[in-house]
Amino acid sequence: MTKLDLLDKIKAAGYLSNEVAVTIEDFFEGNNFEGTIGVNIWPDSLTAQFFYERFKELKQHPKVYDILIRIADTDGDWFYSDTAYINCSLTLDELREQLEVLKFDEIYDGWMYDKPVIIDGSGNVDQTVFSLWWD
Repeated sequence: MTKLDLLDKIKAAGYLSNEVAVTIEDFFEGNNFEGTIGVNIWPDSLTAQFFYERFKELKQHPKVYDILIRIADTDGDWFYSDTAYINCSLTLDELREQLEVLKFDEIYDGWMYDKPVIIDGSGNVDQTVFSLWWD
């Protein structure tokens, strides 16, 4: 999917009026741009593809049902996010251990922002949702 195709879907979901989240595939495939997620990780920044590979690995875990990326901004070469939502039955400590390599600043039990409109995701949020946030 091109950036313009995804942008059309994001706008159709009411972006700016609504919180919007997309699948990891939609956010990361074709995204080779620095500064799209985890921008303040320093001194050893992480690439978008590093995030994607780690999220794809986690998504294979039998207790992980979906991973969504919040759209915080649509300007720039690609979309920007400060938050990933993990829909799972892992405990907070298990998730923290699985994803510590992504150097998130905070982890929350529940939606950090309002529950988003989910574009092309499973929409299955009956399990616990954790929010990973990067400053």
